[in-house]
Amino acid sequence: MEQMKVSLILPVLNEALNLEIILPQIPSNLFDEIIVVDGGSNDNSIEVVKKIIADPIIINQKETGKGNAMKLGAMKATGEFLIFIDADGSMNLEEASSFIDEYKKGYEFVKGSRSKGNSFDFSQIRFIGNTILTKITNLLYRTDYTDITYGYFGISKKFFELASPKEDKFTFDVEICILAKKYSIKSIEIPSIEYERIHGVSNLNSIKDGLHILWVIIINKFKKLKN
Repeated sequence: MEQMKVSLILPVLNEALNLEIILPQIPSNLFDEIIVVDGGSNDNSIEVVKKIIADPIIINQKETGKGNAMKLGAMKATGEFLIFIDADGSMNLEEASSFIDEYKKGYEFVKGSRSKGNSFDFSQIRFIGNTILTKITNLLYRTDYTDITYGYFGISKKFFELASPKEDKFTFDVEICILAKKYSIKSIEIPSIEYERIHGVSNLNSIKDGLHILWVIIINKFKKLKN
């Protein structure tokens, strides 16, 4: 794996202020390509990307949803290992090296866990909701996840192509966890620290989004694998 290629996938929607802070923090020696999927930003997000990142791959998203953006990025990626991050500054980019290290050990799904690390952005209701949803997932799928809803993870391109995830919204993160189990992908959780969003306000709705995640967890139990 000495010649392995790693792709960073970054969905973006009006995150110019955050991008000015997080893009210079990306370790230049870790990634062979940086793929930015723009969901129709009406600020100068893409201008910021072009100013800071040398030769970024920019995709203009025609549909909507974080999951759709992540799938577009994954399909475009030429790396054998794909790392997904949010553009709000909540994820520690230095942890990406640990994701890559675990992939080199043979893990095709490497997931960050705030339960094994820490979160400075968890409200009480979000913490309780994540705990309940994680326990339900573990019960239904006989897994041992500690943080089912966190979207900081890396997957092999091979796993992505095999599993063909369907979720177009933020539930893509949970679907990947479930598919990793259903396809018997070698997986590991590693400690991760989540910070508060730097600028802007999250669009998450704890109750509504939690119910949506629960639906995805349950409905996937009855879906048959394509292979």
